[in-house]
Amino acid sequence: WAGTQNNLGIALRNQGTRTGGEAGAALLAEAVAAYRAALRVRTEADHPVDWAMTQNNLGNALANQGTRTGGEAGAALLAEAVAAYRAALRVHTEADHQLDWAMTQANIAIALEAISEQESCDKPAVVLTEAISCVDSALRVFDAEHTPQYFQNETDRKTRLEAKLAGLQIGSDKGG
Repeated sequence: WAGTQNNLGIALRNQGTRTGGEAGAALLAEAVAAYRAALRVRTEADHPVDWAMTQNNLGNALANQGTRTGGEAGAALLAEAVAAYRAALRVHTEADHQLDWAMTQANIAIALEAISEQESCDKPAVVLTEAISCVDSALRVFDAEHTPQYFQNETDRKTRLEAKLAGLQIGSDKGG
């Protein structure tokens, strides 16, 4: 049942990200509900790997919702996404699940970047610095030889995040 709920969440999230407007938002909300239902059975204590995977999936759906929603409500959803990803890291450790750990670090960086872009973010430089740290963590696993696509994605993300951070610092210097 929990596996089916997780799979339903995946299908709903995929459909929701491809559907615009209120219909897409409703599908993403259904995906979040399906993941939360799965987590009632897939507990950290009883099914840690499945629990961590579902936490990561929940984070993805919440991040999609947050990006779409915008404003303070969107920022709250993005913060929930980061919390779900961080929860997954309790099981997806660098030592035991290296690739899952790195992918989750990358997901955190994506959500943090989105948080930094929210009007309600009062410390975007701090958030971007944290996102860069997550990318650096992911790059400890992703390398050009073994995971070239992930390596390139994270290298590009780091360059973009550093440029945004530099832009904030330049703007801050001019304003003060």
